[in-house]
Amino acid sequence: MSQRPGRTPTLLSLHDLELITELVARPAEFLLYLRRRRNPDVTVMFHAPDELDLFLYFFEAGLWIEPDPAQVCAAFPFLPEPTTAELRRYRAQKPSFLTSRTDVLDKWFHTKGRDDTGSGSAPKPAMVPSPLAPLLDQLQSWNVTGWLSIGATLLSLATSAQHKFARHGDILLNNPARTARAAA
Repeated sequence: MSQRPGRTPTLLSLHDLELITELVARPAEFLLYLRRRRNPDVTVMFHAPDELDLFLYFFEAGLWIEPDPAQVCAAFPFLPEPTTAELRRYRAQKPSFLTSRTDVLDKWFHTKGRDDTGSGSAPKPAMVPSPLAPLLDQLQSWNVTGWLSIGATLLSLATSAQHKFARHGDILLNNPARTARAAA
């Protein structure tokens, strides 16, 4: 496996990986986490005691880092020059020290096998709900070509954009493009 110079590989313990796969509600959440986690700036912008703290922060706030507008422009030369607001937003980012977020996870983990006989079980940590969840679940259940990548991409949108897409989910699902129907 080749690495680009100066890029630290993302390492996950098997235990953390197994636990993360138990926590995600849908595969698209897991793929989005891997996409965000692979961003080399994550290790610069977020300092956490543990990988699970980064993951739980992803559940809370998305683990989003504003991309460098100059790099975006270089990668996509057809885009306009970065605006002053984009440059300011990028420069305004400051590294964050994440505190431990695993108390809730620990409580859930140690009570998840208990039955509901009054011994009490803790709620499972979950990602902030997405208005696109029904659409993502339908794409997966229909096994639409690219459902996983599409789902992760839709989850990566800002919440306001997700709400806009969610309003049109039924229309999109019930009226696929003719070329898509012919290919199926």
